Amino acid sequence: MKRILPFVLILCMVFAGCAKAPAGTEPSTSTPTVATTSAPTTAPTTAPTTAPATAPAHPAVVYTNPLTGEEIDKPYSARPVAVTINNIDPALPHFGVNDADLYFEMLCNDYATRGLAIYADPADMGSVGSVRSARYNHVDICLAYNAVLCHAHASESVMSSVYNNIENLDAFDADCFYRDQGRLDEGYAWEHCLFTTSGEDVLKAAEKAGYDMTQKAGTSYGLHFAKDGTPVGGEKAETVSFDFWGKMTYMIYDKETHKYGYREYSMDLYDGVTGDREAFTNVFVIRTDVYNEGVYHVADLQGSGDGYYACGGKIIPMKWHHENATDPFTFTLENGDVLVQGVGNSYIGVVPMSSNVEWE
Repeated sequence: MKRILPFVLILCMVFAGCAKAPAGTEPSTSTPTVATTSAPTTAPTTAPTTAPATAPAHPAVVYTNPLTGEEIDKPYSARPVAVTINNIDPALPHFGVNDADLYFEMLCNDYATRGLAIYADPADMGSVGSVRSARYNHVDICLAYNAVLCHAHASESVMSSVYNNIENLDAFDADCFYRDQGRLDEGYAWEHCLFTTSGEDVLKAAEKAGYDMTQKAGTSYGLHFAKDGTPVGGEKAETVSFDFWGKMTYMIYDKETHKYGYREYSMDLYDGVTGDREAFTNVFVIRTDVYNEGVYHVADLQGSGDGYYACGGKIIPMKWHHENATDPFTFTLENGDVLVQGVGNSYIGVVPMSSNVEWE
């Protein structure tokens, strides 16, 4: 018995070791949870594949017309041309004023005004007019823009000023003018029927006269532009009016075109060739003293003075500057900061100090 008992005990232990484990105690077959750690801070031994470095893209070069801020397809190198514009009611409608980059209007005698249409690039000119004789202030403005003047002669005293100060093309001897027979047939007076033929002819006439029609390198006209030139803090000005000693001029804002339509002699003005309404993105009113030189009115355009600027249906006071004869006209706010005008054409009225300027 002493030998059997140990043997039995050994068998019990063997069977106990082979017994099935109780339910719920089987080892898990799921993947063991592994604690995560942050990514290593050392660089990988093999550099990752990356795209080759490329040079930064350069912004496209934008060329602009220096008188309007509008984009052009090549650097500006032309020389401006100015045309004297007949602006009494029996001479209307105008031709080509809408295509001018700057259009000045000033008194010439009595209540009559005369215009000066300036084209930054004469190659873009069409037929312009009707063309009348030059005045002293036309010489002043052409000097400011180094412009060649197209005109229909003038009095002896004015012609002396023209020939002593600026290069010019006179209808008496330049091959870039014509009389419009259609107008003559309609009953227009002879003096209301003279026009330039084309920009190409103007350039040929200038070349024949020996004029250099390229602008001086680095020339600046001192104008600053923004897509929206509506003056900050300006007063509502959907109609701007002023008088030239009795002749009323109105600029009426069109919210669809964002331009001021030109109205004189109690009628809206339209181009005689295209039928388009004459209109301007920017309206400047220069106020200055006007005196008489013989039978002609002459505005004092030397120095600086007060005025108004309208764009986008609003108006603000401003200051104009023209300190030296060959300086361009520039414009500032009343505090001296640069005036930023809208991209587009401009009307510049040279209005006597005694005249009223009103808006609503």
